[in-house]
Amino acid sequence: MKVISTADGIKLTGLTHFDLEQTFCCGQCFRFDRFDGGFKGIAYGKIIECRNIDDGVLLKGVSKSDFDNIWYDYFDFGTDYQAIIDSFPTDAHLSTATSACGGIHILNQEPWEALCSFVVSQNNNIPRIKKIISTMCASFGEQIGDGSYAFPTAKTLAGLKESDLDLLHCGYRAPYIIEAAKRYADGSINPDTIRAMSYQDAKKALLSVKGIGPKVADCALLFGFGFRQAFPIDTWVKKVMRERYGDRFDPSYFGAYAGVAQQYLFYYERGTRE
Repeated sequence: MKVISTADGIKLTGLTHFDLEQTFCCGQCFRFDRFDGGFKGIAYGKIIECRNIDDGVLLKGVSKSDFDNIWYDYFDFGTDYQAIIDSFPTDAHLSTATSACGGIHILNQEPWEALCSFVVSQNNNIPRIKKIISTMCASFGEQIGDGSYAFPTAKTLAGLKESDLDLLHCGYRAPYIIEAAKRYADGSINPDTIRAMSYQDAKKALLSVKGIGPKVADCALLFGFGFRQAFPIDTWVKKVMRERYGDRFDPSYFGAYAGVAQQYLFYYERGTRE
């Protein structure tokens, strides 16, 4: 990958295994939307526009400093995705998925945002998740320009009552959001501590939070805490895995990057079945 500073922002050329559409539309994040031929969204309190151009991708308005300190890691540009694909077992289903959807990068999201967002995601669809999170940010997040808002801090949400979240129309999730915020704000769920744990211990720590089950924990670990072996399983994924791999399927079959395999399979299977 070549990084070029231009008057419009940062231009990236020579990219392999990176596709904006696949990365932003695979269900891993909820604050990016299609905009002017690309995607516009917010992460780490920063607004960013991403566009495909003839010979690469333009990160509009991004400084070299912000690219180096925020976006390089956020987009996981330092990871060799071909090496990940090569590490998978020989598998016809996964090979088809990686060939079709090999442009997915796992975003390294802010841990609190990932944890809270996937608490919201329980038994929910993506448009509604995005609406709840958008309203949450506008109501409780810091304004960062042009009518946009940062994700509210855990400390802010921890200080709210359940009734304060009525405007979100998030239903039974409200107490779980506040409980997760309190645990994160008081340091009992600490991202540095979680990252230093084994995968099993990290998952156990998140499961100790009321309202967080295995699927939410694995999503948070995969997208917010850097555990690439985390393999989120919801009803839909369970059905696909049973059909493709049998009732006794074990995610460890895919190895240390099982979570990346899950994203390839999830995005491909949803695209071919919907």
